[in-house]
Amino acid sequence: MSTVAHNEEGRGDMTEETQVVPDTGELSQIKEVEFREDRLVFNIGLTEDLIERISEGLAKFHKGRQWYWGDFWAELRNSGYEWTDHIPWDSSDRPIISLSRANTWLMVRDKFLPDDRIYKNLRFSHYEAVRSLENVGAHDILNAADGAKISVQELEEVVRGMKDKPEKPKKPKVIVCAHCDRPAFDDLPCTGCMLDVATREFKKTLEDIKYGEQAPPPPEWVIEICDRALGCDEIT
Repeated sequence: MSTVAHNEEGRGDMTEETQVVPDTGELSQIKEVEFREDRLVFNIGLTEDLIERISEGLAKFHKGRQWYWGDFWAELRNSGYEWTDHIPWDSSDRPIISLSRANTWLMVRDKFLPDDRIYKNLRFSHYEAVRSLENVGAHDILNAADGAKISVQELEEVVRGMKDKPEKPKKPKVIVCAHCDRPAFDDLPCTGCMLDVATREFKKTLEDIKYGEQAPPPPEWVIEICDRALGCDEIT
């Protein structure tokens, strides 16, 4: 017996306020599948006849029952069928559920398998709001949202705030400089070694200014400054 998913309401292309929770109605007549509150349970493998009956039944609930759709598409995919062939279309041959929305529903379904749908006060769109978070963090947020009974919009604000929050800077690790025995941070040379490198580069720049091929040569006052700097004990 294969367990798939259906959860209560969801958002689809609607706001939270316009979401509906349709009665399973005719779907309950499909005895090969259990239409539970937040999942589908398939008692037998899919057949062409069963697929057709489920598709026709679910097409009446395209504004809700996202768990049903996600579990149905996942069962199709896992059974070797092309699940996108069973996105509902209207009489004008236009998709009732867009492919991008269908992909989102399936992604949410795959992230939250039936045994993960444990929050009784949350609907599908709450799970959808945290789909981009890593699993542990998503469940921490959902658990808090379930206890506080917050709206989808409030949960989306929380997730946006988490994404915008800058990461805490890492504390550099003190190590022994690879070039000497003085302390340094991470893989960088110590400040003494960096000063040595800077001094050498500065001296080279002065020599390039004084002796480098240029046209015309630098003014006398530039040469005088270079001579003074090159003759300084701190530079040499």
